[in-house]
Amino acid sequence: MTGMNYEHENEWLADRESLFKSYVPEIRQMARSQGDRVPEWSDLNDQRHRFMADFPQDSDLLIFAYGSLLWNPLLRFSHQYHAILPQYHRRFCLDMTFFRGSQETPGLMMALDNGGHCEGVCYRIPAALVDEELHILWTRECCLYGYTPTRIEPEIKALDISLPCLTFVVNHDSSRYIGELSEQQTVERIRTAVGQFGSNREYFDNTLAHLREMKIHDEELESLDQALHCD
Repeated sequence: MTGMNYEHENEWLADRESLFKSYVPEIRQMARSQGDRVPEWSDLNDQRHRFMADFPQDSDLLIFAYGSLLWNPLLRFSHQYHAILPQYHRRFCLDMTFFRGSQETPGLMMALDNGGHCEGVCYRIPAALVDEELHILWTRECCLYGYTPTRIEPEIKALDISLPCLTFVVNHDSSRYIGELSEQQTVERIRTAVGQFGSNREYFDNTLAHLREMKIHDEELESLDQALHCD
């Protein structure tokens, strides 16, 4: 599949810049107010440069999307491909007491955790845009300590060349990582959690709707959806 239609690219880029000038600083401040440790921007930039030093120069880059990047990528890309990632699966495993939850009604954010496999989408970033787009993506995904950038090798039938690929998996050392949570506990959080940026249910519904639209079946999310519709 080809990439996004940027007929109104200047307007879209302005919206993206505005989002990251307000949204990211705000959630970092929320985290600090609750006693979380927040990474310094200089450390994140160093991390990004070190990580990319092992990638081929002047190459297109693939980004594996499995959650909110499916329905709100905020990236410029030339193509998108259906992809299967072995050894990881989607899971609501990050405690969220701000953003789409609160300390009174804690929510859950999705991440890739160990085991199983995950169907998703790979966005192809043209080589000329990799530096700028990766800076945006790193700002979004690594502004807190919930995710770890990871080089992966997904299965992509529609792509006949090998390209480097990265995604963001859960950081098991994060204070917000939840190792064990029953389906009922997960459902209750998704059903009730509301934060400054909306409800946990909206986040869940958007993700599941886009998976279905892409004809991707996620058994765990479908099971959660059935439970959410039970009285």
